Amino acid sequence: MATSLSRTVYRITYATRDVLGIYGISTVPAFRRRGFATALVRAAVTVRPELPVSVQPDPESVPIYTGLEFLPAGHVAAWHNGR
Repeated sequence: MATSLSRTVYRITYATRDVLGIYGISTVPAFRRRGFATALVRAAVTVRPELPVSVQPDPESVPIYTGLEFLPAGHVAAWHNGR
């Protein structure tokens, strides 16, 4: 996290040599449907445009990615240790 006097910026991308992950994008409900998350995704992809992108959107966010021509490539399962 980088902080300045006027704002706080959080990293939403994680890049390895094989994949770019985009995680943690969220918009305050009063500001949704204005293109803010879409703009963040577009900017995030420019970090490493040569890499495939990994996202784990909730159902509400899927239209952001399909609107940017992302295609589903599989599903992720969440696991816990049973406690």
